[in-house]
Amino acid sequence: MIRCHRTQLEARCKQRGYTLAEVMPCVVEQDGDRWLIDVDHPAYPRPKTDDWKPVMVGDLVEKALTSVGITKERVE
Repeated sequence: MIRCHRTQLEARCKQRGYTLAEVMPCVVEQDGDRWLIDVDHPAYPRPKTDDWKPVMVGDLVEKALTSVGITKERVE
Protein backbone atom coordinates (compact mmCIF):
# COMPACT_ATOMS: atom_id res chain seq x y z
CA MET A 1 0.00 0.00 0.00
CA ILE A 2 1.12 3.51 -0.73
CA ARG A 3 -0.39 6.87 0.14
CA CYS A 4 -0.06 9.52 -2.53
CA HIS A 5 -1.65 12.61 -3.99
CA ARG A 6 -4.20 12.12 -6.74
CA THR A 7 -1.95 13.90 -9.25
CA GLN A 8 0.82 11.37 -8.60
CA LEU A 9 -1.45 8.48 -9.56
CA GLU A 10 -2.64 10.42 -12.60
CA ALA A 11 0.99 10.97 -13.66
CA ARG A 12 1.78 7.26 -13.24
CA CYS A 13 -1.27 6.39 -15.36
CA LYS A 14 -0.20 8.77 -18.12
CA GLN A 15 3.39 7.46 -17.99
CA ARG A 16 2.23 3.86 -18.40
CA GLY A 17 -0.63 4.39 -20.84
CA TYR A 18 -3.68 3.98 -18.58
CA THR A 19 -6.65 6.17 -17.79
CA LEU A 20 -7.52 7.06 -14.22
CA ALA A 21 -10.87 5.32 -14.65
CA GLU A 22 -9.10 2.05 -15.53
CA VAL A 23 -7.03 2.02 -12.33
CA MET A 24 -9.63 3.30 -9.84
CA PRO A 25 -10.28 -0.21 -8.45
CA CYS A 26 -6.78 -0.10 -6.86
CA VAL A 27 -7.72 3.04 -4.87
CA VAL A 28 -8.60 1.75 -1.41
CA GLU A 29 -9.30 5.01 0.39
CA GLN A 30 -9.74 8.66 -0.57
CA ASP A 31 -9.19 11.55 1.83
CA GLY A 32 -9.65 14.55 -0.42
CA ASP A 33 -6.76 14.41 -2.88
CA ARG A 34 -4.69 12.05 -0.68
CA TRP A 35 -5.35 8.47 -1.71
CA LEU A 36 -4.37 5.07 -0.38
CA ILE A 37 -3.36 2.81 -3.27
CA ASP A 38 -3.10 -0.99 -3.27
CA VAL A 39 -0.05 -1.56 -5.48
CA ASP A 40 -0.71 -5.32 -5.46
CA HIS A 41 -4.20 -4.92 -6.95
CA PRO A 42 -4.51 -6.13 -10.57
CA ALA A 43 -5.80 -2.68 -11.61
CA TYR A 44 -2.63 -0.90 -10.45
CA PRO A 45 -0.94 0.71 -13.51
CA ARG A 46 2.02 -1.58 -14.10
CA PRO A 47 4.32 -1.18 -17.09
CA LYS A 48 2.88 -2.98 -20.08
CA THR A 49 4.96 -6.09 -20.77
CA ASP A 50 5.54 -5.33 -24.45
CA ASP A 51 6.93 -1.88 -23.52
CA TRP A 52 9.44 -3.22 -20.99
CA LYS A 53 12.89 -3.98 -22.28
CA PRO A 54 15.75 -5.20 -20.10
CA VAL A 55 18.91 -3.11 -20.05
CA MET A 56 22.26 -4.87 -19.99
CA VAL A 57 24.46 -3.72 -17.10
CA GLY A 58 27.48 -3.56 -19.41
CA ASP A 59 25.66 -1.08 -21.65
CA LEU A 60 24.96 1.16 -18.65
CA VAL A 61 28.60 1.00 -17.52
CA GLU A 62 29.84 1.79 -21.04
CA LYS A 63 27.47 4.75 -21.30
CA ALA A 64 28.58 6.08 -17.90
CA LEU A 65 32.28 5.74 -18.71
CA THR A 66 31.81 7.37 -22.11
CA SER A 67 30.03 10.32 -20.45
CA VAL A 68 33.20 11.08 -18.46
CA GLY A 69 35.51 10.66 -21.42
CA ILE A 70 36.60 7.05 -21.05
CA THR A 71 36.14 5.19 -24.32
CA LYS A 72 37.03 1.80 -25.79
CA GLU A 73 40.27 1.61 -27.71
CA ARG A 74 40.93 -1.14 -30.13
CA VAL A 75 44.23 -2.86 -29.39
CA GLU A 76 45.82 -4.79 -32.23
